[in-house]
Amino acid sequence: MNNLYKGSAKVGDKLFVLGSVLMVILLPIHKMSTTIAFTIMLIGFVLGKKSFKGISHTSWILFASICAYFLFHVVSYFLSTNKIYAFDDLFIKAPLLLLPLMFIFRAKLSNFHTKLIMNTFILSNLAMGLVILFRFVIHYAIHAEFIMMDQLLDFTIMHPSYLSISMILGLLMWLVSSEKVAPLKSRSAQLAGTVVSTSSIFLLGSRMAILVLIFVLLGLVIARLGALKGIISAISILLLAVLITINIPYLNERFSKAANMFTHSAIEVNEYIVDDRLMTWKNSLELIKEKPIWGYGLGDYRFSILSEKHNVSGFGKGYRQKLNAHNQFMESWLALGVLGFISLISIYLIAGYISIKNHQLIFAVFLMISILFATVESTFQSQGGIMFFGFFIAFFIQGNHKELKPNG
Repeated sequence: MNNLYKGSAKVGDKLFVLGSVLMVILLPIHKMSTTIAFTIMLIGFVLGKKSFKGISHTSWILFASICAYFLFHVVSYFLSTNKIYAFDDLFIKAPLLLLPLMFIFRAKLSNFHTKLIMNTFILSNLAMGLVILFRFVIHYAIHAEFIMMDQLLDFTIMHPSYLSISMILGLLMWLVSSEKVAPLKSRSAQLAGTVVSTSSIFLLGSRMAILVLIFVLLGLVIARLGALKGIISAISILLLAVLITINIPYLNERFSKAANMFTHSAIEVNEYIVDDRLMTWKNSLELIKEKPIWGYGLGDYRFSILSEKHNVSGFGKGYRQKLNAHNQFMESWLALGVLGFISLISIYLIAGYISIKNHQLIFAVFLMISILFATVESTFQSQGGIMFFGFFIAFFIQGNHKELKPNG
């Protein structure tokens, strides 16, 4: 019986690692397929060895804050009248709780497995970048026209913003992590990979992704080259990014709309001209002001309350497509009230403290990227966003491995 248990535990541990590797392969490729990887990880966790030794007190506090955030959703489910949507929302968010649980309540990943997961994620994002760039070049060669954003992703179920988040993190891991697979160590390979990833992110057209990418690259360049050379190189990168944005009509239009979206005139114009986010934020803020303490319930706010608000405000597109708040902080406040909003903030604050305490630069930048995207997307309302955040916050807190620190 003891030998059977040990054999089962070994199989479980191997399945957990296999599921983790499969997860980082699928995250930038096909968001729905991540369920397969998650299921394999879950089976591996159930069968594998359980051990929570070596987990810091702050990591336990972070896990407790994640549990609190999820508990607010469970309570809100029972208070909701629209149980179908409430259950769907709860089901989508389950990995946010289960992924950290699986990483904490099992033996730590070895340094080898940590490096394997990171390098696989880097290669998966690089492969996706190459596919996007190839599709763009081929289409332009045949039709002499630009295709961007969703047009480049018609072969997969991915949102341009979520793919951009993944590619930025993959590029950061490549450029900063202390351990890399042999073919990726050379500076020429890093330069080529940076060009591919950067070009692909621009083509995906996410404004926040482009801004985050620029600031990440600026910071890395200044840190690597020193003050004078770094600043000169950073200015060159910034000017190049501006030139690219100005000369690609689609990007120029999107950034111009973003620059003008907070003016009074922008609010009054036709719904097809105004930026969708402006209207969703405006309507969401008005609803929060009306019921700031308790919120509107997990199953009610979006498909009835927020949707009806879009209709009353004349935002026809938002009403027809039942657009969410496009801001995870507002989304949590609308559904769960002020306590849900505070619990979400606490997750980021505690995780940020852990990253600073352990000198984990990649973890810290991951959190910064996640926060910035959460201001323009409802990242926890999508399976792609939940799997991405849940997996990597669990991965980063599961141990203080050298691969998670910058190359010193």
